[in-house]
Amino acid sequence: MSKYLLLAHCADRTEVNTPTAEQGEVCMGMIDTDRSFLAEEYGYEVALTMLQPKSCSPKHNLIIGRSPKL
Repeated sequence: MSKYLLLAHCADRTEVNTPTAEQGEVCMGMIDTDRSFLAEEYGYEVALTMLQPKSCSPKHNLIIGRSPKL
């Protein structure tokens, strides 16, 4: 679990134009992909996309889930 927490911490790096900005974006993508997989395990239809333009927010990934009960 400690490796996951480290990954999540790195994903929280939202600064722009710094040496760690790209690392934070990659880690955020990994965390959001993992969240998508968990939702799929619970039966959700999931789409992982980005808000546009990408510069609108440092946390621009968007997970869209549709409940299996609908």
